[in-house]
Amino acid sequence: APLNYLFTPKNVDPANCFKSVRSASHQANFFAVANGVLDAATNNTVGLLFARRETPEIADKLQVIWTSPPLPESSIVARKDLDPAIKEKLRQFFLTYGQDVGPAAAAQRANLARIGVVGFKSADNSHLLPVREMEASHVWLEAKSSGDKARIEAARKALAAVTAQRQDLEARTRIPAAAQ
Repeated sequence: APLNYLFTPKNVDPANCFKSVRSASHQANFFAVANGVLDAATNNTVGLLFARRETPEIADKLQVIWTSPPLPESSIVARKDLDPAIKEKLRQFFLTYGQDVGPAAAAQRANLARIGVVGFKSADNSHLLPVREMEASHVWLEAKSSGDKARIEAARKALAAVTAQRQDLEARTRIPAAAQ
């Protein structure tokens, strides 16, 4: 997200403005910054909320300095060629899990609470438009650094197309694509 929403719009390559750039998990980033190994790193809201709950003394060492627009969280996806009846059974399972009343539903809600989730809501492929846009942005940046004009133009067109899809969806619904 920082690459797509912070650096790319300002035409900044993180590798050129930071002394070192590392690739690591959100958890590794959390501990590296908290322990002074790194000055700054990316993370996500879910990871930070979990860390604040589980290790508040370490989380208190961190300060959020930038937040991206909303991004899709924890999507559950299925193969396109999966039997439609099976897809619908899976969809119904997730949409109804923990939503009923009684002891079984209470146990399900307790299971969800352990992973920091209150339930699931229906989504479609448009939910992943921000992810597709970030991927297209990454491809465009790689193409730019290659210097290959045809590759740059193809990547620019692909990025523009997915950005237009996201903007169209948000204009029609007035809701960020990630929240749909």
